[in-house]
Amino acid sequence: MAKGLVRKSIVVISLVVGVSFWIKSNLEPRVNELKITVTDSGHLDDVLKVAVLSDLHVSESRKNIEDLEILIAEVVARDPDLVLFLGDFVSSPRFISDMRAHREALLSILNIDAEIPSLFVLGNYESWSNREAWRQSFINHSLLVLENQIVELETRKGLICIRGLGDAHTGYFQYIDFSKSCESKARLTITHDPAGASHDEIKGLVFAGHTHCGQVSIPFVGPLWVPSEAPESAWCGLLRLEDRVIYTSAGVGHSILPIRIGTHAEWDLITVEFE
Repeated sequence: MAKGLVRKSIVVISLVVGVSFWIKSNLEPRVNELKITVTDSGHLDDVLKVAVLSDLHVSESRKNIEDLEILIAEVVARDPDLVLFLGDFVSSPRFISDMRAHREALLSILNIDAEIPSLFVLGNYESWSNREAWRQSFINHSLLVLENQIVELETRKGLICIRGLGDAHTGYFQYIDFSKSCESKARLTITHDPAGASHDEIKGLVFAGHTHCGQVSIPFVGPLWVPSEAPESAWCGLLRLEDRVIYTSAGVGHSILPIRIGTHAEWDLITVEFE
């Protein structure tokens, strides 16, 4: 009887340790590499290597700051042609004691090598922690943050047009069309919530984040909760439709609870071919 109880205890403890290790490993960001070919977003003579980082959710802890420094160094070492930051840079504002100092620390790290162009959009966590202060801080750090704006950007591979749309989750999304000068150029769109990517008038290649791919996704059931009005098909990964290609990143961090089940923390290194 006692031996049986000991064996059961060992099994339970082993399961708990194993599940805990699995959950912790899911929180360690890995790079996800893939190739996307688009045929309706202009032309570029060479492929464009794009790093996509969404939902960093960095807390004030020194470890989180150091982890971000390591992550950005890893991104730069992969030598992308372009880096896209898709919002939610900060963890819950309720647990940040000095948001101004924390914001400055984050943006100092995100102000990477000037030879690698970087663009930013704001997420719901920025809207919940003084959106205008975030916008001004980006300007102060000479970082290009787009909200319902279009920029023509020179990269090593040529001139491209990037449309940055506001966060649909917090009501800042506004559809704008590409300018006439972008018609012959390679084009892509970035936004935080993939609900914006699902707008009827959106065409071409769109990058989004926000969903964490559900953060907790049960096999054969799917995500328990996704705070987005995007269709389920756009909640995670690559979605090809007749008039657009949507890529929704799993994101680097986590929100509410430090847990990922059935999803993995990731940043993306995407080779884009414009045909």
